[in-house]
Amino acid sequence: MGATGRRGGWACSDTVAGSDAELLLATRSGDSDAVAALYVRYQGKALGFARSLVHNEHDAADVMHEAFTNTLSAVLNGRGPTDNFLAYLHTAVRSTASVWWSKKIREQPVDSFAPDPVSEPGFDRILDRDEHNRVIAAFNTLPAHWQRVLWCMDVLEQPPRIVGPLMGMSPNAASALLRRARNGLRIACHRQETLSNLNRT
Repeated sequence: MGATGRRGGWACSDTVAGSDAELLLATRSGDSDAVAALYVRYQGKALGFARSLVHNEHDAADVMHEAFTNTLSAVLNGRGPTDNFLAYLHTAVRSTASVWWSKKIREQPVDSFAPDPVSEPGFDRILDRDEHNRVIAAFNTLPAHWQRVLWCMDVLEQPPRIVGPLMGMSPNAASALLRRARNGLRIACHRQETLSNLNRT
């Protein structure tokens, strides 16, 4: 299949030949050139998709490489695609990006939820600085998918066209979910305020 070099930690073939089905069959037989050919053929498209789901080039490259590694592992273990490698790889990229966002949310310091009218104008529409502690308590009571859509779209200001695919739904569905999550947060904030008032009496 031709001489190989290195690119992004993977051996890369000078030429890419054969159908996806042929290359996947060869990969399952341990052909490293077939792996390289699949990488050369699809890494650009997978990286472009990853860029649409995460913030920067470095993180996008990490997501793409991890997704490719996971897909390759599935193929070598007798699972994964037998044809149409890109469709499976895109699913792996979306899944890996979702894990990346979940980790980012978990690692975010609590203080970062304090609204900033300049850097976080979306969240500022429903948060007041004096209500910070109650809002954090309310936010933590919400379902995980509400937390994620609020964080991605109101705090990070990612558009529905990005958040939708990340969460496995259409952009319109993501917008509808955001409306429900905002309403849920308002209700939870009101509940926290009521509890706070009762505790002061």
